[in-house]
Amino acid sequence: MTATPSLVAEYPLPGCINLVDDPRWPCGDCEAALAGYIRSSAQQATGEEATAMLAERDEAVAAIYAERRIMTPLPEPAETTPGAEPGPQARRPTATRAAAAPDASPERKRNQLCWVCEERHTCRPDPNHPGRWICKTCEAIT
Repeated sequence: MTATPSLVAEYPLPGCINLVDDPRWPCGDCEAALAGYIRSSAQQATGEEATAMLAERDEAVAAIYAERRIMTPLPEPAETTPGAEPGPQARRPTATRAAAAPDASPERKRNQLCWVCEERHTCRPDPNHPGRWICKTCEAIT
């Protein structure tokens, strides 16, 4: 799949929404804010090379985020000695066992951004919108 060229280059510093015409250099605001930290490279890359490097960086980050979204249950600890009672450190907490069970209700996490109300609450993953979180209030409404 080929990407169509854009009139505006992809910005090299994540988080800034300003448009740039050269993907090798930040916008004026970021350049002023980061003046002591950025400098020109001794080996200048072409615009296409810089765009390819940014795309490679973004693909690697997206792959890591996708890997972290996949939640696999922890395996149950194996009994080493039959009949021996494991110590308190060897026993998994009841809440962890319930969360690892395949039929358990979705785990809620604190300080997640609800995609409906756009506020931070204790949310659970929304099954209808993968990668998004929903709070109890918004879940009851939708």
